[in-house]
Amino acid sequence: MKKLIKKLTETFGPSGYENQIRNIIKKEIRGYVDSLKVDRLGNLIAHIKGKGKKVMLAAHMDEIGIVTSYIDKNGFIRFSNVGGFFPIHSLTARIMFENGRVGVIGEEQRNSMKDPLEISKMYIDIGARNKKEAEKIIPVGTFGCYERKFEDLGKRIIAKSLDDRIGCTVLIEVAKLVRKKVAADTYFVFTVQEEIGLKGAKTSAFGINPDIALSIDVTGTGDTPKARKMAIKLGNGAAIKVKDRGMISNPSVVNSLIKTAQKNNIPYQLEVLEMGTTDATVIQLTMEGVLIILGIVMLTAFYSRAYLTALKAKKLQDRNKYLEEQFDKIKQLEKDINEISRQREKLEIALGITKKTRKSSSNQTTINYNNQTSADNNGENISLKNKEMKQYLSFSKQQNRTIPNIMPVNGWITKRFSLVHRGIDIAAPEGTPILSSTDGIVSFVGWDSILGNVIKVKSSSGYTTLYGHCLNVFVKKGDFVRKSAIIASVGKTGRTEAPHLHYEILMNKVNLNPELFFTKTEHY
Repeated sequence: MKKLIKKLTETFGPSGYENQIRNIIKKEIRGYVDSLKVDRLGNLIAHIKGKGKKVMLAAHMDEIGIVTSYIDKNGFIRFSNVGGFFPIHSLTARIMFENGRVGVIGEEQRNSMKDPLEISKMYIDIGARNKKEAEKIIPVGTFGCYERKFEDLGKRIIAKSLDDRIGCTVLIEVAKLVRKKVAADTYFVFTVQEEIGLKGAKTSAFGINPDIALSIDVTGTGDTPKARKMAIKLGNGAAIKVKDRGMISNPSVVNSLIKTAQKNNIPYQLEVLEMGTTDATVIQLTMEGVLIILGIVMLTAFYSRAYLTALKAKKLQDRNKYLEEQFDKIKQLEKDINEISRQREKLEIALGITKKTRKSSSNQTTINYNNQTSADNNGENISLKNKEMKQYLSFSKQQNRTIPNIMPVNGWITKRFSLVHRGIDIAAPEGTPILSSTDGIVSFVGWDSILGNVIKVKSSSGYTTLYGHCLNVFVKKGDFVRKSAIIASVGKTGRTEAPHLHYEILMNKVNLNPELFFTKTEHY
């Protein structure tokens, strides 16, 4: 695998000029997929045919780089950035152009070393003696990328453009592993122009319109000296994204990734990225929205925006095994989705529901299956004794009861979720009943100096819901509570002046926005 990483990282491929990378991937993956296609923007789409739902796995081929913008009379080249650019990382770096010429980045003399280093004060020296000579070698509008040889340090490697050639490597290896195991209609998408606005992911996802998607990319770490605090360490396993600046991963997919890692003893970390985003952001918004999106496996790296990157290589085989296991999960998930759709059609036929009558139902987005008794009393020929129907109803109800998708109190939201405020505040008169939003076990009842009387309920699906500022508490630790059961009343205990409920939803100790769970038909 290191040979492939070396080949990909040492090859020229800034945004818009990914053709050399694309050709390498074509040669590697041909023979393991049913078809290869390059779309109009330049995305490489490898397809393994299946009969089920569409699954899209994406990694971007492009890397950050520069484009020449002006040449002075002495042959020094001014340039603009292509994607992210950090001057302090780039000073004295070597730049490689598509024709093979290499230059070095220099800077104008500053009056003081305290003056900021700006790209407008930097230039590339290609060894030309004057403007005319430089123009013949590197004319204005020529693209370049950082030049750095691959170095194998044993358990770690140093290379440029691991963002995201390492993701491309993982997809190639996974395609080779799962060729005969995939039931879903699977697309391996190597996208272009991610570094300048996620462009390739947007067009390729539109063309595929996937049901499920996974994006493979890199992230930063929090274990370098005086680094931004984050719970990611190099070598501690793949990072499963919970949230970044552009998107929130689907909790059920995150939970599925975690269970797969635990089952196979694969180390993992949960990632919340305050800056930056990935292809996943635009894939998520495709057409009417991708059905289940997105658990993101990210490979930890140092200096991912710099011209060299250090990556722990030891765990790469684990990443491939991890993704292979996800195909098994996706396969089962696909079966569940198909079964639900099939049973719903049967049920609608039994109830006499057509598309026309469904549309005419005023503001109704779900079918009420609890009216069967009254229907029987009216003499309608409805039978839900069919074994498959019962299994479907049981499955649907059980799943729904463990998801916190109802408003826990009859009130109005006065403060919304943010990075600072990890829940929502719902105002209501003092004494208003507070309902448990899921079936679950009461895991905590106690006092918090800020939130006052607090209750925590943990559901079997992995969600923990928190209820703060309670006046009266009607449950104790260890109690099993049903969804919609009254567990407390609204108060103003702790640090607050007005009665309200502070409500949080957590998955694996990571706070999620409760409003994303509420549905139109399931508000209290």
